[in-house]
Amino acid sequence: MSYNHEHLSLGFQKLRVVPQKYIKKYGKCTKDLDLTSNNIREVQFLMDFSMLRSLILDHNPIESHVKFPLLPYLQTLWVNHTKISNLSVFIAMLTKSCTDLRYLSMMYNEAAPNFFNGGSPAEYKDYRLYVISQLPCLQYLDYEQVTKDERAEAESIYRKPKVKRKKTKLKKGTSQNGERTENTENKKKEEFVDKNAEDSKCRTSSTVGRFTQVVQQLTALQQLHTEPDWSNLSDI
Repeated sequence: MSYNHEHLSLGFQKLRVVPQKYIKKYGKCTKDLDLTSNNIREVQFLMDFSMLRSLILDHNPIESHVKFPLLPYLQTLWVNHTKISNLSVFIAMLTKSCTDLRYLSMMYNEAAPNFFNGGSPAEYKDYRLYVISQLPCLQYLDYEQVTKDERAEAESIYRKPKVKRKKTKLKKGTSQNGERTENTENKKKEEFVDKNAEDSKCRTSSTVGRFTQVVQQLTALQQLHTEPDWSNLSDI
């Protein structure tokens, strides 16, 4: 074990996890962690290394379905000579856990075909394009820099275009539920009638008497074809 200027090295220790004594002492201040050649399969203990920028896990029995905790500052990850066989599963996890990943090396894994492990040039190219398309911040993959042309090709092949959701235009007089509302004028008339009906129930007998007088007056005026005096309605 060695620690020097935010760099913790625990390689070749046959570790399954990082011992708690090192986590308590160095977890919060370690930015570079080297765990080369151990027996590590699960890495949930990395949640205690929240400031990690660089992580080396070469020569560990890590598999495709390993779950990384959120490591928002991690920029460099080496997983060479591990047991990763399913590329899409592993990369999908990285897209959620390592959002700022810039340097990734996966050599000597079944999921990363190249001339080192018998992969064809076509398989190697397809592998690179897929990984590049899923990791927008990636600058280096394995031993090669990501070029602008590679990224453009990768996005054209693997990145699905974002589909803009169309806003549904409602027909005039139609509610959001698709049900046609009543005509505005008819609705106002109904509200006016309902209001008058409710108010009439609360009026006193003297108010009813005044209303009766107004009706009689209207009838008489209609027979004379003269304009009625509406001032009597002010109290109703």
